[in-house]
Amino acid sequence: MAADVQRQGLLERDSESDEEDRPTSPTLLENAAGSRSITFLNGLAIVIGRQIGSGIFSAPAVVSEHVQSPLAGLLVWLLSGLLVWTGASSLVELGTRIPRNGGMQEYLRASYGDFAGFMFSWIWISIAGPCSVAMVGLIFATYVNGLLLPGGGGGWTDKATALVAVWAITAVNCLGAYTGAKAANVFLVLKLFAVSSIIVTGFAVGLRDGGAGISATRLHGGLTGTVQQRQEPLLREMVRQQGGGAKTADVWALFGEYVKAIFAALWVYGGWETIGFVAGEMKDPIRDLPRVTNSAMSIVVVGFVLMNAALYIVSPIESLRGRNAVAVLFGSIVFGSPGRVFYTVIVSISALGSLNSNVFATSRLAVAAARRDFLPRFLSGGDEVEMSSQEDEARSVMQRMRAWPRWVGMVCVWVSSVTGRLRREKKVPVYPFLLNAVLASCYVLIGTFSALLTFIGITEYLIFFLTVLGVFRLRALHQGDGFSPPSSDNTNREKREPYRTHTLNPVIFCVTSVILVTKGVVTDLRQGLAILLFIVCGWVFYSWKSRGRQRRGGVVMSGI
Repeated sequence: MAADVQRQGLLERDSESDEEDRPTSPTLLENAAGSRSITFLNGLAIVIGRQIGSGIFSAPAVVSEHVQSPLAGLLVWLLSGLLVWTGASSLVELGTRIPRNGGMQEYLRASYGDFAGFMFSWIWISIAGPCSVAMVGLIFATYVNGLLLPGGGGGWTDKATALVAVWAITAVNCLGAYTGAKAANVFLVLKLFAVSSIIVTGFAVGLRDGGAGISATRLHGGLTGTVQQRQEPLLREMVRQQGGGAKTADVWALFGEYVKAIFAALWVYGGWETIGFVAGEMKDPIRDLPRVTNSAMSIVVVGFVLMNAALYIVSPIESLRGRNAVAVLFGSIVFGSPGRVFYTVIVSISALGSLNSNVFATSRLAVAAARRDFLPRFLSGGDEVEMSSQEDEARSVMQRMRAWPRWVGMVCVWVSSVTGRLRREKKVPVYPFLLNAVLASCYVLIGTFSALLTFIGITEYLIFFLTVLGVFRLRALHQGDGFSPPSSDNTNREKREPYRTHTLNPVIFCVTSVILVTKGVVTDLRQGLAILLFIVCGWVFYSWKSRGRQRRGGVVMSGI
């Protein structure tokens, strides 16, 4: 999932700095981070809190839909966790080489230049952020409608509920009523309690009943239900095209199913990139970042694998397929109606918390990008200071929109009038909130939870691949350089080498990411073309903004 409260706090502080030009040596970054207050335990709590989101209560259904057996499902969760671990370990090295707030956007700038930093912001704001908001909204809708509606919701009913949730949370943020870190801690406790209760209860039931869910799965066989129905036409067509190469077709089709399952699991593990945002605030990043990474990944991987094992112990895999409310199914089987209500309430509340933090953080990233001149200036909130009155702003809006139909300008003037007080007096970045809500609504309307999982997986792992690949570029650029990150007691002034992860970690992550992204695009070419369209639009926008700055005699845009 995209960002959370702690990550946003780090991002927002970084957006206020005026750092330009990408670094040419690690030693230039010694004093870049400013105040450092995050200890090992603080960092561990941030990363674990970021990784354990609402997705763990829905994605197991998608994983089960694309695998043959419970054992294969658990293998997907384990291998996905290990893949994320290799990427997180690679980010640790980047974090110690570039110990600044900003995370991946700073790593991309340092590795490839300003355009890469811009593209990170562009893709995260237009795809990853709002897509995550849409998916969490759908999770909320699935659980709430399953409890309140006689038919259990589904289809456009869930979409309508998700839209209401997205816009309600957006409205709350526009009013300035952000929940804050204390509320985020409450949501984290609820999610931890739900996960641990499923693990403990599931294994207790398994010891008592001998694993009724697994036994039922064996009776029904392995590859059944929706997977088989979807694969059979594909297999027949591929066999026909390959002149009877049934074995090759079977392997290729199964691989496509497993890629979709892996993308679902990877989205749930999302948050490991938070390590990059933590680096700029840690007292001793070289010592503590590897410890935070290994500890957090150990806890999360073991926890997710055990939770899914508990689900398979209690419920047959066929029952999990196509039912995104897996926690409700679990509660119903074990505790009956009270369990159904209990898990619905817990997951729904935690989903609202995740929705709130994602809406806030994605919108603040848009503000930071606009202040760096990556996005239109009105998204930065700076224009409100320059306008002396609402009438001045209305005239300015109409002048900017003169190339558009008049009704478009009138709508923009109405929006600026309605939101003027919030933007001027309370300094609320209303326009970024509205942009994020509009994009998230589009994803809710045109996508399904399963399809969005693949879409965001391809997008994020394209970015992650380029980021981790930067490890080799920075090693080549700064070979032999010493580095002394700021120490909390300022007593250690000697040069120290940055943390260096094992070379196999970035190699495994990059190779696997390329395979997953390529197969994901081949399996669903429309999603690949959509992502390409976003990238091309970003390149056109960046070129246009750069030429405009140069014509006005300004400097070339620097990265966020």
